[in-house]
Amino acid sequence: LDIMKLGANQELYTEWSKQKLSFVEALESWRSVQLTLVRLIEIAPANQPRIYSIASSPKAVPQSVELCCGIVKYKVGPTRICHGLCSNFLDRALEIACKVKPCPHMYLPEDHATPIVCVCGGTGIAPFLGFLQERAAQRQAGEKVGKVRLYFGCRAEYDFLHGEQLRQWESDGICDLSVSFSRKHDVAKEYVYHALRRDADIVQGLLAPESTGRFYLCGSASTLAKDCVHVLAEILGKGDLEEGHGRMHELQDSGRISLDVWG
Repeated sequence: LDIMKLGANQELYTEWSKQKLSFVEALESWRSVQLTLVRLIEIAPANQPRIYSIASSPKAVPQSVELCCGIVKYKVGPTRICHGLCSNFLDRALEIACKVKPCPHMYLPEDHATPIVCVCGGTGIAPFLGFLQERAAQRQAGEKVGKVRLYFGCRAEYDFLHGEQLRQWESDGICDLSVSFSRKHDVAKEYVYHALRRDADIVQGLLAPESTGRFYLCGSASTLAKDCVHVLAEILGKGDLEEGHGRMHELQDSGRISLDVWG
């Protein structure tokens, strides 16, 4: 492929970029390009920090921080396998340098007896693992804790992360667990927003003015969050979306609805 044609033709460049070549692979394709290491460092974009939600509670694991993240690996073309830079580094590393960044809107209520609703999909379960660990530790210490209603969206069983532990917390009375499978064999397709709509009365009651309940959501902005926010507005407005969105903004401003979304 002629590098000059590639630079002058956007359509050609877009098609070529789908190969996801590294700098080294691109330079191997165009050996006539003379590039020193110093120049490569000058023009290469800096790696951006990756932000992960902490998936543990200091009450349960005081000396460490746990994460829940997918190891990125995907196929490009018929044979080429690409590996995510950070997730694969984490998978191999024995030690890493990191910094804890506060997330002021994703925290449990000060009143441990406050009931909460948590909605997530895939690795969006991460902060709620920490919430559940915290509530379990508080209960073990003799405190009264509010129930956690967890709505977890999964494609199939392989996506039901920490399923055994979640089932145990449900058995212990820490949470009510609703798992929606969208691609599981012999199971009716369901997305997490379907489960929310089915439990509209419960969600509406927890977020009513006379209640203290809170609602948390963690997931992709373009898929899970978009659909769930729409359904939540339906629930809060009792079918009136404009009224529902207005009520939702009020609850966000008061800290009773917290959204942690990406993408």
